[in-house]
Amino acid sequence: MEDKWKIWHCSYLFMETFCRVEYISLPLSFLLLRSYQKHIRRRLRNIPPLREEKKDLMRIQERCQPYLIPTRPSTPGNGCTLLRASWYPLSIGREERKFLYLAHHEKEYKQMVGNQLCRPLVNVRCLPEAPIPEREEMKVMKQLTHIWTAGSTPSLFKRPVFIRWMKGRVKTYLKRVRQLYYLFEHFPIMEVIYGSTLNANGVLVTSVAQKMGAFTVNMQHGVFGEVGHLPVNADLQLVWGGSHKEFLTSYGVPEEKIECIPPLFMQSIASEQSSAKRKGTSKKFHLLVALQPLGFSSNRYMIETIEEAVRDFSNRVRVSYKLHPDQTNGVKLYSGLLKNKHSRLVTHGTLPLPELMSQADLIITAFSTVAYEGILKGKPVLFFGKKRPIYYLQRTPSFVYQVAAIRRFLRRALQNKQFLSIYRQGLVLKESPGQKNKTGMSVWDVIDRHRAQC
Repeated sequence: MEDKWKIWHCSYLFMETFCRVEYISLPLSFLLLRSYQKHIRRRLRNIPPLREEKKDLMRIQERCQPYLIPTRPSTPGNGCTLLRASWYPLSIGREERKFLYLAHHEKEYKQMVGNQLCRPLVNVRCLPEAPIPEREEMKVMKQLTHIWTAGSTPSLFKRPVFIRWMKGRVKTYLKRVRQLYYLFEHFPIMEVIYGSTLNANGVLVTSVAQKMGAFTVNMQHGVFGEVGHLPVNADLQLVWGGSHKEFLTSYGVPEEKIECIPPLFMQSIASEQSSAKRKGTSKKFHLLVALQPLGFSSNRYMIETIEEAVRDFSNRVRVSYKLHPDQTNGVKLYSGLLKNKHSRLVTHGTLPLPELMSQADLIITAFSTVAYEGILKGKPVLFFGKKRPIYYLQRTPSFVYQVAAIRRFLRRALQNKQFLSIYRQGLVLKESPGQKNKTGMSVWDVIDRHRAQC
């Protein structure tokens, strides 16, 4: 069975085992879900073969529903909109709205504090904590200890490495919950708009917002996958088109919670101006490889395969390996794998993605959002891995997985200037991008309409 279904099998078990543990009425198992999935992904080889049917594992929205926070928005419509600080461009030109910008780490705060229009700006890590009685945290730890020692608890959750991980996460998350409660008690927040309401930061903000009666919106910020984008826990899910909507509904997300909008790439919008000033001058063929947090073994194989394939063209090709934001230790892990003098690792945030994409002659990736954005920009994209359908493309694209296939593709691209242009014509999205939704409403019109209906 594929790893993603192993992850979901363990995730269902995790939520079921810890479903009764709550901190001031917030379900701890759901707050920790995404962090747990990252934890278990690194240990899948220790998970025995599963007997559960795939069709049952695919009922993600239905099986997670009992663990989601019931949403009943009740905040008056004259409050402010809480927006991730790095998503400031979304608020430009919306003077009729009051915004509160939230930074989740020091780097993001320092990056945005220089923008005088990005106000009020709050660093969540510097917020005071709401005066929640200490006995609430003690109650949580007591419940967890009971579960860890109970005979009925699956052995998966009795392992020392898991218990150490969970103790550390719980302490951090409970502190962040208290800080967010302080934020909501001191600002009249009527709605929360985030790029991910499931990741470690987004799920905390969204869950506290739902408890405080605010309307919650999840805006698509990348291509969807079964792990990391489900279940939908916001009141409204904004997606880039019909294929993305179909992906969510195929896993049980109600259609009435989904609206289509034009694709928005916040990081690209924020950095387009600076990248426009710096254009690449190299005449070498530029290969942009967008890595994903698939584990060391998978990325090692991908890098080594590409490096070997490029070796024959090392004086004509330069390779940029773009690390994913989650690959914070990527330079340490992968720098020793680069064998060609024109290969380099690019950590997240060091070079604007628009600059990298404008210089790229070809993009290779497993399934990164860089592929989707690249296709929108007219770039040829070659997928790495075993052949499979890509849900947003009309036809299954070309895949490469071995040195010979990559080498053959590069040779054709270098020998025939028309090859990549012809190849690119076969990458057709299922829907026409860049258009408004069928009603012609803006993103903010859609949000206002849905909030009014709640």
